Amino acid sequence: MEGRVDRPGVPAALHSGRVIDRVRQHLSGWLVRDLLVPFAATRIMLECVGWLALNLVHPPYPFDLAIYLDPPFSRSWLNIWSRWDSDWYLGIAQRGYIHPPAYQPGQQSSLAFSPLYPLAMRVVGVLLGRTDRDGLLLAGFLIANVALLVALGYLIALVRRDFDEATAGRTALYLLIFPTSLFLSAVYPESLFLALVLASFSCARRRQWWVVGALGGLATLARPHGVLVALPLAFEYLAQRKFDLRALRLDLLALGLIPAAYATWMAYVYALSGDPWMFLTVQSGWYRQFSPPWEAILNTFSTVPLNIHAPLDSLVNLAFTILFLILVAASWWLVRPGFALFASVLLVPMVSTGHLGSLMRFGLALFPAFIVLALAGRHPWFDRGYVILATGLCSLFMAMFALRYWVA
Repeated sequence: MEGRVDRPGVPAALHSGRVIDRVRQHLSGWLVRDLLVPFAATRIMLECVGWLALNLVHPPYPFDLAIYLDPPFSRSWLNIWSRWDSDWYLGIAQRGYIHPPAYQPGQQSSLAFSPLYPLAMRVVGVLLGRTDRDGLLLAGFLIANVALLVALGYLIALVRRDFDEATAGRTALYLLIFPTSLFLSAVYPESLFLALVLASFSCARRRQWWVVGALGGLATLARPHGVLVALPLAFEYLAQRKFDLRALRLDLLALGLIPAAYATWMAYVYALSGDPWMFLTVQSGWYRQFSPPWEAILNTFSTVPLNIHAPLDSLVNLAFTILFLILVAASWWLVRPGFALFASVLLVPMVSTGHLGSLMRFGLALFPAFIVLALAGRHPWFDRGYVILATGLCSLFMAMFALRYWVA
């Protein structure tokens, strides 16, 4: 009597063996080599640097860890990932959007922070059985790092479609050791936004447009400028149809989910404050207001003496701004036009706020810039130089962040 078969002429055991072999090959390939190992190595390195800095170096000013966390998560290994804006996200996740009775220019408000990340923290906190500040901190840390793993997976897959495996691996590594990559694991929404953007582009390549619209809508709720992802995704849609208007289909309406998400957020802000644009207006509390892109750069040069590093205008902020400008410009020659368009439309609002503060953190979302760096990394001298310099700065910034110095 013949054994059971899954397909005519293929024994079940043989078929199962092939599946196992494929899984084994997959695990021994890029998933482990280019994603899991670099992720684990860089995150452990940053954890060690931050812990050592907090325990061996005197902070810039006295602070009590108990102010921020209660047991059991008052351990410094977790606390080092919660600094500066993390406090705002923790507060929103715990209490919602609490705001002063009246809004005034220059006044800081929780409405400046988009809702998706703190909402996700609240949901995960409920699943963990803890919605106090400690549980929400752990939730935020887990979300950031899971999102980073997802983002890396999509990034590698996207680059492998257009370039070789080595370039894809370098792209992920260069992102993981970028000087400000600590924010991809900290209690910040950077990795969540990046994961949603990369997932939406991946689904766009497979023409899953309703999924693209849903992911783009979520990205809109993750960062204030997330709605701009609609433009490059619409470009991808048209490019796949060779810009022939007669080839348009009803699935184009799926991209309408992105501005719909933006409108929903505006409606909520209106219900809270009476002004649907208040989430942009309150950015003035952080000295951000719309201005021509070149004004922020000129303002930096007008600062005498120019600080090496500071929250607003400094040599470090200027250097990273110039770096991203060069990489985004080069992306128009080296990567897909849709990717280059995404980097460009996102970079413009980043440099149009009157100063360059935090741009080297916001720039983590400009994934085409890291593809350009990876292409340059085909030259061994560039690869070695980037790895050494970026790893050194990454460690320095992690130590500063853990000690509550300003980074980005």
